[in-house]
Amino acid sequence: MIISLKNEPEEQKSWELRSFFPKFIATVPKISGNDVIAWFQEKNLIDQNFRIKVDGNNIIIPLTSQITPSEINKQMISQFPIEIKSNKENRYQVLPRNTTPRNIHEILQNLIPKELHEIIPRSFDVIGEIAIIELNREDLAPLRPYISDIGNSILQTHPNIRSVFEKASNISGVYRLRNLSHVAGINTTQTLYRENHCVFQLDIAKTFFSPRLSFERNRIARLDTKFNHVGAIWDMFCGIGPFFIQIAKNHPESTFFATDINQDAITYAHQNIIRNHLINSISCFQQDVKSITQNENFSRMEGKISRIIMNLPEKNIEFLPLLPPFLHPDGCLLHIYQFSEKNEDFQTIQNTFSQQLNNAGLIVDKIENIRRVKPYSPALDTTVIDVVIHKA
Repeated sequence: MIISLKNEPEEQKSWELRSFFPKFIATVPKISGNDVIAWFQEKNLIDQNFRIKVDGNNIIIPLTSQITPSEINKQMISQFPIEIKSNKENRYQVLPRNTTPRNIHEILQNLIPKELHEIIPRSFDVIGEIAIIELNREDLAPLRPYISDIGNSILQTHPNIRSVFEKASNISGVYRLRNLSHVAGINTTQTLYRENHCVFQLDIAKTFFSPRLSFERNRIARLDTKFNHVGAIWDMFCGIGPFFIQIAKNHPESTFFATDINQDAITYAHQNIIRNHLINSISCFQQDVKSITQNENFSRMEGKISRIIMNLPEKNIEFLPLLPPFLHPDGCLLHIYQFSEKNEDFQTIQNTFSQQLNNAGLIVDKIENIRRVKPYSPALDTTVIDVVIHKA
Protein backbone atom coordinates (compact mmCIF):
# COMPACT_ATOMS: atom_id res chain seq x y z
CA MET A 1 0.00 0.00 0.00
CA ILE A 2 1.43 3.39 -1.01
CA ILE A 3 1.12 6.03 1.71
CA SER A 4 2.16 9.61 1.14
CA LEU A 5 3.63 11.27 4.25
CA LYS A 6 4.67 14.46 2.49
CA ASN A 7 4.69 17.58 4.66
CA GLU A 8 3.60 15.64 7.79
CA PRO A 9 5.36 16.30 11.13
CA GLU A 10 7.52 13.48 12.51
CA GLU A 11 5.05 12.54 15.25
CA GLN A 12 2.28 12.26 12.65
CA LYS A 13 4.47 10.03 10.50
CA SER A 14 5.04 7.54 13.32
CA TRP A 15 1.35 7.50 14.20
CA GLU A 16 0.48 6.70 10.56
CA LEU A 17 2.92 3.80 10.55
CA ARG A 18 1.77 2.40 13.90
CA SER A 19 -1.86 2.53 12.79
CA PHE A 20 -1.20 -0.37 10.42
CA PHE A 21 -0.56 -2.77 13.31
CA PRO A 22 -3.09 -3.94 15.92
CA LYS A 23 -2.43 -3.11 19.58
CA PHE A 24 -2.57 -6.71 20.83
CA ILE A 25 -2.36 -10.16 19.27
CA ALA A 26 -4.02 -13.35 20.49
CA THR A 27 -2.46 -16.61 19.30
CA VAL A 28 -4.55 -19.77 19.59
CA PRO A 29 -4.35 -23.27 18.05
CA LYS A 30 -6.63 -23.70 15.04
CA ILE A 31 -8.56 -26.46 16.81
CA SER A 32 -9.82 -23.92 19.37
CA GLY A 33 -10.03 -20.99 16.95
CA ASN A 34 -13.80 -20.85 16.40
CA ASP A 35 -14.59 -20.87 20.12
CA VAL A 36 -11.98 -18.23 20.96
CA ILE A 37 -13.06 -15.97 18.08
CA ALA A 38 -16.70 -16.27 19.21
CA TRP A 39 -15.69 -15.30 22.77
CA PHE A 40 -13.73 -12.27 21.58
CA GLN A 41 -16.59 -11.21 19.32
CA GLU A 42 -19.04 -11.43 22.21
CA LYS A 43 -16.77 -9.16 24.26
CA ASN A 44 -16.28 -6.84 21.25
CA LEU A 45 -12.50 -7.18 21.53
CA ILE A 46 -11.52 -8.00 17.93
CA ASP A 47 -9.98 -5.08 16.06
CA GLN A 48 -12.20 -4.93 12.96
CA ASN A 49 -9.60 -2.88 11.09
CA PHE A 50 -7.48 -6.01 10.65
CA ARG A 51 -7.90 -9.52 9.31
CA ILE A 52 -7.69 -12.69 11.35
CA LYS A 53 -4.62 -14.56 10.10
CA VAL A 54 -3.75 -18.25 9.85
CA ASP A 55 -0.09 -18.93 10.74
CA GLY A 56 0.77 -22.62 10.46
CA ASN A 57 -1.22 -24.49 13.12
CA ASN A 58 -2.20 -21.28 14.90
CA ILE A 59 -4.68 -18.48 14.36
CA ILE A 60 -3.61 -14.89 15.07
CA ILE A 61 -6.44 -12.63 16.17
CA PRO A 62 -5.98 -8.82 16.19
CA LEU A 63 -7.33 -7.26 19.39
CA THR A 64 -8.29 -3.79 20.51
CA SER A 65 -6.84 -2.09 23.57
CA GLN A 66 -10.11 -2.16 25.52
CA ILE A 67 -8.84 -4.93 27.78
CA THR A 68 -5.30 -5.77 28.92
CA PRO A 69 -3.63 -9.08 28.08
CA SER A 70 -3.49 -10.04 31.75
CA GLU A 71 -7.27 -9.64 32.15
CA ILE A 72 -7.92 -11.74 29.04
CA ASN A 73 -5.54 -14.42 30.29
CA LYS A 74 -7.36 -14.64 33.63
CA GLN A 75 -10.69 -15.24 31.90
CA MET A 76 -9.51 -17.52 29.06
CA ILE A 77 -6.43 -19.43 30.19
CA SER A 78 -8.45 -22.03 32.08
CA GLN A 79 -10.53 -22.84 28.99
CA PHE A 80 -8.18 -22.56 25.99
CA PRO A 81 -4.42 -22.65 25.31
CA ILE A 82 -4.28 -18.97 24.33
CA GLU A 83 -1.36 -16.56 24.35
CA ILE A 84 -1.85 -12.80 24.44
CA LYS A 85 0.99 -10.53 23.34
CA SER A 86 1.37 -6.81 23.17
CA ASN A 87 2.16 -5.58 19.66
CA LYS A 88 3.88 -2.49 20.95
CA GLU A 89 6.98 -3.03 18.81
CA ASN A 90 4.95 -3.99 15.73
CA ARG A 91 6.50 -7.45 15.72
CA TYR A 92 3.29 -9.16 14.66
CA GLN A 93 1.89 -7.81 11.45
CA VAL A 94 -1.68 -8.57 10.38
CA LEU A 95 -2.94 -7.17 7.07
CA PRO A 96 -5.40 -4.28 7.41
CA ARG A 97 -8.92 -5.33 6.48
CA ASN A 98 -9.45 -2.36 4.17
CA THR A 99 -6.16 -2.00 2.34
CA THR A 100 -7.61 -0.29 -0.74
CA PRO A 101 -9.33 3.12 -0.61
CA ARG A 102 -12.55 3.29 -2.59
CA ASN A 103 -11.39 5.82 -5.19
CA ILE A 104 -8.58 8.23 -6.04
CA HIS A 105 -10.54 11.20 -4.65
CA GLU A 106 -10.55 9.59 -1.20
CA ILE A 107 -6.75 9.55 -1.27
CA LEU A 108 -6.15 12.88 -3.00
CA GLN A 109 -8.42 14.97 -0.78
CA ASN A 110 -5.60 15.09 1.78
CA LEU A 111 -2.83 15.65 -0.77
CA ILE A 112 -4.29 18.25 -3.10
CA PRO A 113 -5.63 21.69 -2.11
CA LYS A 114 -9.38 21.76 -1.60
CA GLU A 115 -9.93 24.32 -4.35
CA LEU A 116 -8.58 21.82 -6.89
CA HIS A 117 -10.75 18.85 -5.87
CA GLU A 118 -13.41 19.58 -8.47
CA ILE A 119 -10.97 19.27 -11.40
CA ILE A 120 -9.42 15.97 -10.33
CA PRO A 121 -10.00 13.62 -13.31
CA ARG A 122 -12.96 11.33 -12.76
CA SER A 123 -12.15 8.98 -15.62
CA PHE A 124 -9.15 7.72 -17.55
CA ASP A 125 -8.44 5.13 -20.22
CA VAL A 126 -7.36 1.67 -19.13
CA ILE A 127 -5.65 -0.62 -21.63
CA GLY A 128 -4.79 -3.91 -19.99
CA GLU A 129 -2.60 -3.11 -16.99
CA ILE A 130 -1.92 0.47 -18.13
CA ALA A 131 -3.85 3.60 -17.14
CA ILE A 132 -3.58 6.72 -19.33
CA ILE A 133 -4.45 10.07 -17.79
CA GLU A 134 -4.76 13.47 -19.43
CA LEU A 135 -3.53 16.57 -17.60
CA ASN A 136 -2.06 18.48 -20.54
CA ARG A 137 -5.18 20.62 -20.97
CA GLU A 138 -5.19 24.25 -19.86
CA ASP A 139 -8.04 23.75 -17.39
CA LEU A 140 -6.12 20.93 -15.66
CA ALA A 141 -2.76 22.74 -15.49
CA PRO A 142 -3.10 23.49 -11.72
CA LEU A 143 -2.92 19.73 -11.06
CA ARG A 144 0.47 19.25 -12.67
CA PRO A 145 2.46 19.64 -9.40
CA TYR A 146 0.45 16.70 -8.06
CA ILE A 147 0.74 14.37 -11.05
CA SER A 148 2.84 11.84 -9.12
CA ASP A 149 0.23 11.72 -6.34
CA ILE A 150 -2.52 11.19 -8.92
CA GLY A 151 -0.59 8.35 -10.56
CA ASN A 152 0.13 6.63 -7.24
CA SER A 153 -3.50 6.97 -6.17
CA ILE A 154 -4.58 5.12 -9.33
CA LEU A 155 -2.16 2.28 -8.56
CA GLN A 156 -3.43 2.18 -4.99
CA THR A 157 -7.12 1.97 -5.87
CA HIS A 158 -6.84 -0.29 -8.95
CA PRO A 159 -4.83 -3.44 -8.13
CA ASN A 160 -5.05 -4.59 -11.76
CA ILE A 161 -3.11 -1.52 -12.98
CA ARG A 162 0.69 -1.63 -12.84
CA SER A 163 1.65 1.39 -14.98
CA VAL A 164 0.35 4.95 -15.29
CA PHE A 165 1.17 7.22 -18.24
CA GLU A 166 0.11 10.72 -19.21
CA LYS A 167 -0.91 11.85 -22.69
CA ALA A 168 1.98 14.16 -23.56
CA SER A 169 0.78 15.17 -27.04
CA ASN A 170 -2.12 14.87 -29.44
CA ILE A 171 -2.40 11.96 -31.86
CA SER A 172 -0.40 12.77 -34.99
CA GLY A 173 1.52 11.30 -37.90
CA VAL A 174 0.65 8.60 -40.39
CA TYR A 175 0.76 5.96 -37.63
CA ARG A 176 -1.67 7.94 -35.42
CA LEU A 177 0.59 7.85 -32.36
CA ARG A 178 1.01 10.20 -29.41
CA ASN A 179 3.84 10.89 -26.98
CA LEU A 180 3.43 9.35 -23.53
CA SER A 181 5.05 10.39 -20.26
CA HIS A 182 5.61 7.84 -17.49
CA VAL A 183 3.91 8.90 -14.25
CA ALA A 184 3.91 5.97 -11.81
CA GLY A 185 4.36 2.22 -11.53
CA ILE A 186 6.36 0.07 -13.94
CA ASN A 187 7.75 1.95 -16.92
CA THR A 188 6.50 -0.33 -19.71
CA THR A 189 4.17 0.44 -22.60
CA GLN A 190 3.51 -3.22 -23.48
CA THR A 191 0.41 -4.93 -22.15
CA LEU A 192 -2.29 -7.54 -22.74
CA TYR A 193 -5.81 -6.21 -23.26
CA ARG A 194 -8.99 -8.31 -23.08
CA GLU A 195 -12.17 -7.38 -24.89
CA ASN A 196 -15.30 -9.32 -25.83
CA HIS A 197 -13.72 -12.72 -25.12
CA CYS A 198 -10.60 -11.88 -27.16
CA VAL A 199 -7.11 -10.99 -25.98
CA PHE A 200 -4.73 -8.54 -27.63
CA GLN A 201 -1.04 -7.89 -27.13
CA LEU A 202 0.10 -4.37 -27.96
CA ASP A 203 2.50 -1.54 -27.26
CA ILE A 204 0.59 1.69 -26.64
CA ALA A 205 3.64 3.76 -27.67
CA LYS A 206 4.07 2.04 -31.03
CA THR A 207 0.50 1.30 -32.13
CA PHE A 208 -2.82 3.16 -32.20
CA PHE A 209 -5.55 1.66 -30.04
CA SER A 210 -8.72 3.02 -28.42
CA PRO A 211 -10.50 1.04 -25.67
CA ARG A 212 -13.51 3.33 -26.17
CA LEU A 213 -14.61 1.37 -29.24
CA SER A 214 -15.29 -1.84 -27.33
CA PHE A 215 -19.08 -1.71 -27.78
CA GLU A 216 -18.76 -0.74 -31.45
CA ARG A 217 -16.31 -3.55 -32.20
CA ASN A 218 -18.66 -6.01 -30.54
CA ARG A 219 -21.58 -4.70 -32.63
CA ILE A 220 -19.62 -5.08 -35.85
CA ALA A 221 -18.33 -8.54 -34.87
CA ARG A 222 -21.77 -9.93 -34.07
CA LEU A 223 -23.48 -8.57 -37.17
CA ASP A 224 -24.94 -11.56 -39.01
CA THR A 225 -25.11 -10.60 -42.66
CA LYS A 226 -24.85 -12.38 -46.00
CA PHE A 227 -21.84 -10.17 -46.78
CA ASN A 228 -19.79 -12.27 -44.33
CA HIS A 229 -19.98 -15.18 -46.75
CA VAL A 230 -20.29 -14.12 -50.40
CA GLY A 231 -16.74 -12.78 -50.53
CA ALA A 232 -13.88 -11.68 -48.28
CA ILE A 233 -13.83 -9.13 -45.44
CA TRP A 234 -11.22 -6.36 -45.62
CA ASP A 235 -10.13 -4.48 -42.48
CA MET A 236 -8.36 -1.63 -44.28
CA PHE A 237 -6.65 0.07 -41.30
CA CYS A 238 -6.52 -2.91 -38.99
CA GLY A 239 -4.00 -1.83 -36.34
CA ILE A 240 -3.36 -4.69 -33.90
CA GLY A 241 -6.50 -6.46 -35.19
CA PRO A 242 -9.37 -5.70 -32.77
CA PHE A 243 -12.04 -5.46 -35.50
CA PHE A 244 -11.20 -8.37 -37.79
CA ILE A 245 -10.17 -10.70 -34.96
CA GLN A 246 -13.49 -10.26 -33.19
CA ILE A 247 -15.40 -10.77 -36.45
CA ALA A 248 -13.33 -13.89 -37.12
CA LYS A 249 -14.16 -15.25 -33.66
CA ASN A 250 -17.87 -14.89 -34.38
CA HIS A 251 -17.70 -16.04 -38.01
CA PRO A 252 -14.99 -18.72 -38.32
CA GLU A 253 -16.06 -19.56 -41.87
CA SER A 254 -15.23 -16.06 -43.21
CA THR A 255 -12.16 -15.04 -45.19
CA PHE A 256 -10.17 -11.92 -44.28
CA PHE A 257 -7.67 -9.43 -45.64
CA ALA A 258 -6.16 -7.01 -43.11
CA THR A 259 -3.79 -4.14 -43.85
CA ASP A 260 -2.04 -1.36 -41.97
CA ILE A 261 0.83 0.97 -42.83
CA ASN A 262 2.44 0.46 -39.40
CA GLN A 263 4.70 -2.60 -39.37
CA ASP A 264 4.62 -2.76 -35.54
CA ALA A 265 0.83 -2.96 -35.66
CA ILE A 266 0.96 -5.79 -38.22
CA THR A 267 3.51 -7.67 -36.09
CA TYR A 268 1.13 -7.52 -33.13
CA ALA A 269 -1.84 -8.41 -35.36
CA HIS A 270 -0.06 -11.63 -36.42
CA GLN A 271 0.64 -12.45 -32.77
CA ASN A 272 -2.99 -11.77 -31.84
CA ILE A 273 -4.29 -14.06 -34.60
CA ILE A 274 -2.28 -16.88 -33.00
CA ARG A 275 -3.13 -15.83 -29.45
CA ASN A 276 -6.87 -16.03 -30.21
CA HIS A 277 -6.57 -19.46 -31.88
CA LEU A 278 -8.18 -18.36 -35.14
CA ILE A 279 -8.67 -20.93 -37.86
CA ASN A 280 -9.99 -18.52 -40.50
CA SER A 281 -8.31 -17.77 -43.80
CA ILE A 282 -6.57 -14.48 -42.89
CA SER A 283 -4.04 -12.52 -44.97
CA CYS A 284 -2.55 -9.76 -42.82
CA PHE A 285 0.32 -7.57 -43.97
CA GLN A 286 1.87 -4.12 -43.89
CA GLN A 287 0.60 -1.92 -46.72
CA ASP A 288 0.21 1.75 -47.61
CA VAL A 289 -3.34 1.57 -48.97
CA LYS A 290 -2.64 4.45 -51.36
CA SER A 291 -0.42 2.13 -53.38
CA ILE A 292 -2.46 -1.01 -52.89
CA THR A 293 -3.09 -1.59 -56.61
CA GLN A 294 0.68 -2.02 -57.08
CA ASN A 295 0.84 -4.90 -54.61
CA GLU A 296 0.73 -8.37 -56.16
CA ASN A 297 -0.91 -9.79 -53.04
CA PHE A 298 -4.03 -7.80 -53.85
CA SER A 299 -4.51 -8.91 -57.43
CA ARG A 300 -6.56 -11.86 -56.13
CA MET A 301 -8.81 -9.45 -54.21
CA GLU A 302 -10.27 -7.79 -57.29
CA GLY A 303 -14.03 -8.32 -57.38
CA LYS A 304 -14.00 -10.38 -54.18
CA ILE A 305 -14.48 -7.95 -51.28
CA SER A 306 -17.97 -8.13 -49.78
CA ARG A 307 -17.42 -6.31 -46.47
CA ILE A 308 -15.04 -3.46 -45.55
CA ILE A 309 -14.15 -1.76 -42.26
CA MET A 310 -12.64 1.72 -42.67
CA ASN A 311 -11.65 3.08 -39.25
CA LEU A 312 -9.55 6.11 -40.12
CA PRO A 313 -12.04 8.94 -39.47
CA GLU A 314 -9.77 11.82 -40.40
CA LYS A 315 -8.86 10.45 -43.86
CA ASN A 316 -11.35 7.74 -44.88
CA ILE A 317 -12.99 9.76 -47.64
CA GLU A 318 -9.79 10.15 -49.64
CA PHE A 319 -9.49 6.35 -49.91
CA LEU A 320 -12.97 5.77 -51.36
CA PRO A 321 -11.80 6.03 -55.02
CA LEU A 322 -9.61 2.95 -54.43
CA LEU A 323 -12.58 0.68 -53.68
CA PRO A 324 -14.41 0.04 -57.01
CA PRO A 325 -12.03 -2.58 -58.49
CA PHE A 326 -12.23 -4.69 -55.33
CA LEU A 327 -16.00 -4.78 -54.72
CA HIS A 328 -17.90 -8.04 -55.11
CA PRO A 329 -20.44 -8.02 -58.01
CA ASP A 330 -23.25 -8.70 -55.52
CA GLY A 331 -22.35 -5.59 -53.53
CA CYS A 332 -20.34 -4.77 -50.42
CA LEU A 333 -21.26 -3.79 -46.87
CA LEU A 334 -19.08 -0.83 -45.87
CA HIS A 335 -18.58 0.34 -42.26
CA ILE A 336 -17.00 3.78 -42.45
CA TYR A 337 -16.11 6.00 -39.48
CA GLN A 338 -16.08 9.78 -39.85
CA PHE A 339 -16.05 12.94 -37.81
CA SER A 340 -19.25 14.98 -37.74
CA GLU A 341 -20.26 18.16 -35.96
CA LYS A 342 -22.23 17.59 -32.78
CA ASN A 343 -25.24 19.55 -34.00
CA GLU A 344 -25.23 17.99 -37.47
CA ASP A 345 -28.35 15.89 -38.14
CA PHE A 346 -28.16 12.40 -39.62
CA GLN A 347 -29.91 13.34 -42.85
CA THR A 348 -27.28 15.97 -43.61
CA ILE A 349 -24.48 13.50 -42.81
CA GLN A 350 -26.12 10.91 -45.04
CA ASN A 351 -26.60 13.30 -47.98
CA THR A 352 -22.99 14.51 -47.81
CA PHE A 353 -21.65 10.98 -47.64
CA SER A 354 -23.79 9.78 -50.57
CA GLN A 355 -22.34 12.55 -52.70
CA GLN A 356 -18.80 11.59 -51.66
CA LEU A 357 -19.49 8.00 -52.71
CA ASN A 358 -20.80 9.13 -56.08
CA ASN A 359 -17.67 11.21 -56.61
CA ALA A 360 -15.59 8.07 -55.98
CA GLY A 361 -17.46 5.99 -58.58
CA LEU A 362 -19.61 4.19 -56.01
CA ILE A 363 -23.39 3.85 -55.74
CA VAL A 364 -25.46 3.51 -52.56
CA ASP A 365 -27.76 0.49 -52.56
CA LYS A 366 -28.97 0.90 -48.98
CA ILE A 367 -27.93 2.69 -45.82
CA GLU A 368 -28.35 0.08 -43.10
CA ASN A 369 -27.39 2.16 -40.08
CA ILE A 370 -26.00 5.50 -38.98
CA ARG A 371 -25.07 6.30 -35.39
CA ARG A 372 -22.82 8.40 -33.22
CA VAL A 373 -20.13 6.16 -31.77
CA LYS A 374 -18.36 8.42 -29.27
CA PRO A 375 -17.33 12.02 -28.66
CA TYR A 376 -14.06 13.02 -30.32
CA SER A 377 -13.69 16.63 -29.22
CA PRO A 378 -15.89 19.40 -27.80
CA ALA A 379 -17.08 20.13 -31.35
CA LEU A 380 -16.94 16.74 -33.07
CA ASP A 381 -18.32 13.22 -32.69
CA THR A 382 -17.16 10.00 -34.32
CA THR A 383 -20.00 8.69 -36.49
CA VAL A 384 -20.34 5.35 -38.26
CA ILE A 385 -22.34 4.61 -41.40
CA ASP A 386 -23.14 1.03 -42.41
CA VAL A 387 -23.97 1.16 -46.11
CA VAL A 388 -24.33 -1.39 -48.91
CA ILE A 389 -22.51 -0.15 -52.03
CA HIS A 390 -21.51 -1.32 -55.50
CA LYS A 391 -19.34 0.19 -58.19
CA ALA A 392 -20.96 2.47 -60.78
